[in-house]
Amino acid sequence: MEYLDIDDDDRVDLIHTFSGDPTKVLHLKIRHTNITQIPEEILRFENIRTLKISFNKITVLPDFIGEFKNLEELYIFDLI
Repeated sequence: MEYLDIDDDDRVDLIHTFSGDPTKVLHLKIRHTNITQIPEEILRFENIRTLKISFNKITVLPDFIGEFKNLEELYIFDLI
């Protein structure tokens, strides 16, 4: 699985309960979930190249975002 799309409140628990191999996820999208902070559990997806976080209630970008060694694209917009 290269893509993991978490596109609404009902699926936000996938960040915590994802049962596949998180190292195979290369593109992670978290949108329309109303989260107020980026959960540190996304570090399990250590090989992501693209991270899209938008339409949420995040006000601070955590330092651990810099730990993604393969991250090429970071999209953060329309935060409330």
